[in-house]
Amino acid sequence: ALRKADINCAETLTWNSETGFSPIGTSASRFRGSFNGNNNTINNLYFYRPSVGINEATGLFGFTIDANINNVILTDANIIGNRYVGGLIGDNIRGNITNNQINGNLTGDLYVGGLIGDDSNGIITNNQINGNITGTYDSGGLVGRTYYATITNNYATGTMNGTDNIGGLVGKTYYATIISNKTSENVTGINNSIGGLVGWNYRGSIINNYTTGIVNAGQNFIGGIVGYTTISTIKNNYTTGTINGFWHNGGIIGQGVGVTLVANNFSVASINGTNFNGGLSGYYTGSSITNNYWDINLTGRSNCYNGSNDGCTSTDNNAIAYYGTTGIPFNILYFDNNWVAQDNNYPKLVWE
Repeated sequence: ALRKADINCAETLTWNSETGFSPIGTSASRFRGSFNGNNNTINNLYFYRPSVGINEATGLFGFTIDANINNVILTDANIIGNRYVGGLIGDNIRGNITNNQINGNLTGDLYVGGLIGDDSNGIITNNQINGNITGTYDSGGLVGRTYYATITNNYATGTMNGTDNIGGLVGKTYYATIISNKTSENVTGINNSIGGLVGWNYRGSIINNYTTGIVNAGQNFIGGIVGYTTISTIKNNYTTGTINGFWHNGGIIGQGVGVTLVANNFSVASINGTNFNGGLSGYYTGSSITNNYWDINLTGRSNCYNGSNDGCTSTDNNAIAYYGTTGIPFNILYFDNNWVAQDNNYPKLVWE
């Protein structure tokens, strides 16, 4: 299907006994096919479904499988659901979700994402989110929870609020590949595993991403890139924001357990916490840590992680060291050809 014109959906406020638009696709009959929004605007789409069953999904598309959905623009959306809440899709299996833009307010309980609430094996590329998003558990600025996804070249900004496993891009990930994404969100979590990019990560690869927002949490495992991670690769990422937490606060990782590789990351984020704070990671155990950088003065931390500096190099109140092609980290980041140097600022991604 091809969307051929802009549409104002303000009247959906009164549809279906004022519960709003009915999502396309159900758990029994998922949407399977292609939808091209043609970069036309869908404005003022409305859902009010806080009491739907726990197996119901809320979004423009409720349930999808093997779908190709691209070039959709939602503006001023107001979406309230229960579980599986997404601006575009509530629950997705496989498919390609590409070049979509979501702007609005989203609220739910479990698996809430600016683009997709819950995802399995999706290819999620070149999407932009600008929203105020609230989800209690496993919720993120782009995707709430995902298994085996490939997530590349996406951008999320706005606010992301929740309780546990909350991320500026993704709340909770299993076996995901997350490459070349950017967030500038303010992320707030009441409890544990809160990250500027990813809240909680298991056996994933997080490579060539950066975050610039504020990450706040009331409890533990707070990171500029990822709050909690295990058996994963964390490489070529950086953060410049502010991190405020209680225990296990780090510029890149809050807590990393049995991590396979942490390499070529840098942090200049201000890190504020009570115990176990590090320029790179609040707490870390793993087999390989190499070529990481942090600034002692800008982060406020004299150690890279766990009282150790092995595998890390520090600078001292010197943001300029991270600018341009001759700066300390850029000669490392550049080898993947995903970064562009800036003479008076930190590197940016090629697609920006």
